[in-house]
Amino acid sequence: MKKQAGFTLIELIVVILILGILSATALPKFVNIENEAQEASHKGVAGAFQAAVALSHAKWLAAGKPGAGGLAIDSIGTAVEFNSAGWPINVSGTTTVNAAGCTALWGLLLQTNAPTVSAATGAGSDYNAASSSATNCVYGSENTPSVDDLSIDYTVGTGVILVDDTL
Repeated sequence: MKKQAGFTLIELIVVILILGILSATALPKFVNIENEAQEASHKGVAGAFQAAVALSHAKWLAAGKPGAGGLAIDSIGTAVEFNSAGWPINVSGTTTVNAAGCTALWGLLLQTNAPTVSAATGAGSDYNAASSSATNCVYGSENTPSVDDLSIDYTVGTGVILVDDTL
């Protein structure tokens, strides 16, 4: 009688059992990767926004603390309006803080290749801009299930930026 080469039923069951145990322990780590990637991306955007606000403030200081009328912050002459403490408020000539102004400010500070922002909820943008009061711009991520998740809160009067990066 010839001896057949191959795996026995017991060997196959053991291999399947080992693969099942490995996948059960590894799967939770892979499931959480998407949330971690969103949080990391959000932290990067928040860091870029913080840097842009700080650089704008530094330019205002270097320009000798100019008054009303705006200050060009880039090479193409885009002007931003600053408050009396030197923090960027809105586009030049507009000193009110509202959703449209927060959207314009985002575009002026972050400029090229920035995540998209819109004052209208559900516009398909990366972030939704809103004004929680006359002194705050709040940028909430539209790519997350809850409005409260992944937000950037910019206090115009003090330049303070709070980042909620927990899903």
